[in-house]
Amino acid sequence: MLDSKNVSFRHINLLKESLIDKYIFRFVGSKNFGDLIKYEFVELIGSKISGGIGMLFRKLLYPWMFPGINRNTYIDSYITIRCPKKVFLSEGVILDKYVYLDIPTSYKQGLVIGRNSTIGNNTYISSGYEGYVIIGENTNIGSNSQIYGEGSGVKIGNDVLIAGQSFIVTVQHIFDDIEKPIFVQGSLCKKIIIKNNVWIGANVKILGGVTIEEGSIIGAGSVVTESIPPFSIVVGIPAKVVKIRKK
Repeated sequence: MLDSKNVSFRHINLLKESLIDKYIFRFVGSKNFGDLIKYEFVELIGSKISGGIGMLFRKLLYPWMFPGINRNTYIDSYITIRCPKKVFLSEGVILDKYVYLDIPTSYKQGLVIGRNSTIGNNTYISSGYEGYVIIGENTNIGSNSQIYGEGSGVKIGNDVLIAGQSFIVTVQHIFDDIEKPIFVQGSLCKKIIIKNNVWIGANVKILGGVTIEEGSIIGAGSVVTESIPPFSIVVGIPAKVVKIRKK
């Protein structure tokens, strides 16, 4: 897997397709008519029912519709799952209300969430067209967070705490040529790795190419642009090491 790619116009051929083809590709992720019917049924009925009855309904319905979703998951109402065949949820996973999973990737497993992990409400997770997101076991992603794994992917370990409004993104725009608009110059994608037992405070930004080693703590509001050593406490914009936890 490449660490960096120019990804701006990879899917320009979609412009030539019909609206229904675009819809099936972008939302369902399959050209099978049966998959389209299942997807529409879930979106129309399954995702809108609130309360315990809705959770029980989805507990039975989603694994039948989408084989990658374990029967012992807890999916709240108003969840959106684009390209559900690329989503794999393990036992005990909790998706809170209004979680948005957008997984149009070319990889077979675009999103994998390990056992007993929780995704907070209003959180957006996307693999991009050529990436993936892997989240380990017993990990908590706080509300209103965004994780975007285009190109090189995002891998988050076990026992990780990520507070609300965090932003984890592999993509950075190229802006070297001042004669051209930035949006036509392409993008650079670099992998992000967050290892086990890391605590990330609220409103943290983590940019592409960063590895956060085991046991580290990222202070609230920090912007992480460089890799972090094990058992470090880092704060600031850009984030700097202020203390080592390990004696």
